[in-house]
Formats: sequence, structure tokens, C-alpha cells
Amino acid sequence: MLDPKEQGQRIREVAHSIKGSSLNLDIIPLGELAETLEDLAYEGKTKSIPGVIKDVLESAKATSLEVRTYIK
Repeated sequence: MLDPKEQGQRIREVAHSIKGSSLNLDIIPLGELAETLEDLAYEGKTKSIPGVIKDVLESAKATSLEVRTYIK
């Protein structure tokens, strides 16, 4: 189990990766949500993180067809 500091760092790393790949694929809404998540983790605003993670997951599901067109 990660301590809160390590957990925040891991969330930032994952959010940064999602942001970069989404924006590279021009999937702006997902990239912006990931950027928000990255910022919250960086600032230590842990109460808001679960809601934003949920938003990121919903956006990823909604844009999965777009991602699949780039992978093919």
C-alpha cells in the first residue's frame, strides 16, 4: 500500500500520461480532464480526486471509439 504522498505522485504520473497521449490524439476533453486530475494531485487536493477520476474514466469510455480509429 502506498502512503498518501506516493499515491499522489502515482496519480500525477498516470494523469500526465493520459493527458499527453489524449492531446497527441486530439482528444481534447479527456486531455483536459486528465490535466485537472494532474493539477489536483500536485496540489494535494485529495477530496476532489475521486470525482475527477470518475470523470476521466467516463470520458475515456465515451472517446474509446475515437482512440480505436487511431489504433487501426
